[in-house]
Amino acid sequence: MTQKNIIISHRDFLALAVDVNASVTKVNGTDFTSLELDVRPLCGNGLIQVTFTRAAGGASEIEFYFQVSNDEGVTWSTVEYLKIGYPTNSEDVSNVVRGAKPIYLDAITHIRLWKIVNGDAVNNCTACNATLSL
Repeated sequence: MTQKNIIISHRDFLALAVDVNASVTKVNGTDFTSLELDVRPLCGNGLIQVTFTRAAGGASEIEFYFQVSNDEGVTWSTVEYLKIGYPTNSEDVSNVVRGAKPIYLDAITHIRLWKIVNGDAVNNCTACNATLSL
């Protein structure tokens, strides 16, 4: 039987997680700096996990938006390539909410976190970040 090498990699989009207060939008380049992750070595499928800490929560969502480039980061999509949203009252462990969504990466060279929108008018979310796993 032939054994194949499987490469597993994961990388956070933000070196330091950000806090997003109620009804606030934080944008890459203004409120945080997203890493521009090179996905070419491992084209195919990936998984993006988002995390945030909630003090309380409502049915309104916090949404993470991602942009992609297909020319090595020279230009970026002008609309979201992927959006991941979770209600701020999602189930959690010690108030940390984790959610994930698969992503198809063929024909993409780079991906970055574009913006985080807290649609909850009452509740702040802290330690917001996203991780790409390949």
